[in-house]
This record gives sequence, structure tokens and C-alpha cells, in this order.
Amino acid sequence: AEYMGNNHILGNMNADFAKSLGSNLLAKGGAEKVDTVSALSSAKVVAFYFSAHWCPPCRAFTPKLAEIYNAINATEKQLEIVFFSCDESDSAFLGYFKDQPWLAIPFDAPQREEMSEKYGIQGIPALIVVNKDGTAATKDGRGHITSKGADCIRDWLALVK
Repeated sequence: AEYMGNNHILGNMNADFAKSLGSNLLAKGGAEKVDTVSALSSAKVVAFYFSAHWCPPCRAFTPKLAEIYNAINATEKQLEIVFFSCDESDSAFLGYFKDQPWLAIPFDAPQREEMSEKYGIQGIPALIVVNKDGTAATKDGRGHITSKGADCIRDWLALVK
């Protein structure tokens, strides 16, 4: 394990930043809760996905992102995505999240809006690849996925600090 100052580094994610996301994330389409720090520690790259079921471009992009997420992680866990719902109700969020293969911030968690503000989300879908300390490595993850597909992981592995 690496140590940098007082911040223990777990895989890609600084444990203090991971904890700021809340103690648990939702997994398996909302059917399970997982420990945030443990869930994010195995991935080399973490990205935050801001999306909503009511948004047609989101509904078009989400299946493509899921396909690429599964391809990137086919042989080893390289990418973890945390979904931040921009839906208007918990039921709309769960209806949309149930088919997504990654993790999610619970709908009622304050981090949903806090992180949207932190990263200056103006439009959705938005995919933010984050550094170990939670700063944005790139805010154009969606563009990278669209132009490079699963090959974008190589760029992200080089980019993330």
C-alpha cells in the first residue's frame, strides 16, 4: 500500500475523498449496498456519471457506456463508475438504475447535488473522470467514450493522478 501524508491511497481513490461520497453506495441496480471505500479501492480509474431517465440523450448514451464499461472490465477491474441521478424521484432513479452495471449514490444522499455543483455540471449526460483526490482529471469522459470506445481507458490510466 502507498501512503501520501495522512491520506491512505486505495487503488485510485483517496480514502478521505471516498468517504466524502457517503459510507455506502448502491450496487446491482439498487438491490445491494456496498462500502464506498472498499468498492472504489479496486478500480484503477473512477468516473462519475450524471444522467437521468427523462433525458433522451442520456437514455441513448447509457447502454453504450454500459457496453464499454463491461468491455473495459472484462479481464480485470480497471474502471468503476458512480452514477449520480438527475431524476426527479427515487422511483424514477431506481427504474433507470436497475439496468446499470455500476454503482450509484443513493437518491436521498446530499452528495448528489453537492457533486453536481462541485464539477459544474451544466448538461447531461456527463461523465467526469476523477483523480485520486476527487478533482476532475477530465470532464469530457462522454466525448472520449463516443470517439474511442473502450480504448479510452488507456488515456484515462495515463491521465489520472
